[in-house]
Amino acid sequence: MTEPDNAIEGEVFNLMSACLEDVTVELFSAYDLTIAPAGSEFAPDIATSERSTVAIIGFSGNRVRGALLLFASNASIERWMQAFGAGPGEESDTLCEFSNMLLGRLKGRLLSESLTILLSTPTTTSGTALQLSSPQGRSSTQLFAGADWSVMTRLDATFDSGFALEGSHVRVEGLAEAGDAMLF
Repeated sequence: MTEPDNAIEGEVFNLMSACLEDVTVELFSAYDLTIAPAGSEFAPDIATSERSTVAIIGFSGNRVRGALLLFASNASIERWMQAFGAGPGEESDTLCEFSNMLLGRLKGRLLSESLTILLSTPTTTSGTALQLSSPQGRSSTQLFAGADWSVMTRLDATFDSGFALEGSHVRVEGLAEAGDAMLF
């Protein structure tokens, strides 16, 4: 068994994290919700008594697997829902759907970078004083702030021995974006 090339893993993980930041801003913008990467002063406080929700969606590919976590307070999620006309009471479903769309957008972006991943079904949990376990492998947390709300993403990935990008690292242009209509 050969040792994984940590330089390649690091480069690919950094690419995944950068793409996640881009697609997070794009996804919220598609719903007329303006957000921007934020410093830690905007970090959602998981250990508070405020009710919060975490959506978790797994992915796997050739010698790589991991999860995307999307975390927000229920008050933040309610603000998103108001922005696009949804009523309160479906915060978990809304966060679950946003995590699904977010990982779908990331998948499309990574496909254009010669990395194919498959998605699982998202799950959510909500409550107060939530604690997230420490992941194995590589992990990055990104914080985003809206006008009066915040959201956090966490990307976890584990690379198996022998990981490599598929084929040559050639950008594929003209792929359908998440949400584009496709006729067959």
